[in-house]
Parts: sequence; C-alpha cells; structure tokens
Amino acid sequence: MKAEHVRIVVREPQFPEKVPRLIAEQTGATLVKMPIHARRCAAHRTYIKMIDYNVDTLLAAAGKHP
Repeated sequence: MKAEHVRIVVREPQFPEKVPRLIAEQTGATLVKMPIHARRCAAHRTYIKMIDYNVDTLLAAAGKHP
C-alpha cells in the first residue's frame, strides 16, 4: 500500500472493523465505511443516493471534496 500510495481503506458496515482499522493504522491510510446495499442504510434508501454518498465519502477521504 505504501509503495503504491494507497491512502484509503474501505470497509463494509456489516463486517468487523478490527482488521481494516489495523491496516489503515499501519499504513497511514484513512479508513472509511461505505454501505453496499441501499436498503441497509436508512439515509440512502435508493441506489443512486447510496452511490452519491459513497462517491462523496471517497472524495472527502482523498481530500478532494469540501
């Protein structure tokens, strides 16, 4: 990850955070949680809203979004 300048670790909310958090800490990456099913995310009931949320989340983690 360091050699390839990977700065973001993505995890799905239904899986434990322990391993992704450890990877992020050891590599200096940012850990982000992103839903993969619109039905499981109350604020993003449609697929398009969920994708918009995920894109905004990735951009924010990369420092490219206000």
